[in-house]
Amino acid sequence: MKYLRQNVLPLAQEAKKAGLTLDQKFYVHVPASPTDPDVVICTLHASFAKALDYNAADDAKGKDIAAKHWKTLDEQKQRDMAAQRFEFRDFLGTAYYREVNLKPMP
Repeated sequence: MKYLRQNVLPLAQEAKKAGLTLDQKFYVHVPASPTDPDVVICTLHASFAKALDYNAADDAKGKDIAAKHWKTLDEQKQRDMAAQRFEFRDFLGTAYYREVNLKPMP
């Protein structure tokens, strides 16, 4: 949790301020098997397209946020500094979910 507070949360807050995301939430889960996560990080985007489509301006904003946080423009050095989290975590993957608001039956 300390790593998330120090490195993930500040980046998420800056991305929200820059309009790249709407919100980010963290969930703790008791895994039922080794392939279940114990921590889930969810990011809310304005639309499904915004989450998936590449946008050069948004990418530049994200790189600028990362450079300020890690105090270097060198993306390889940023990856090296973030690599410590993978020493004690197994990355299980990425999943995309879409919220559906149900209307009452007539």
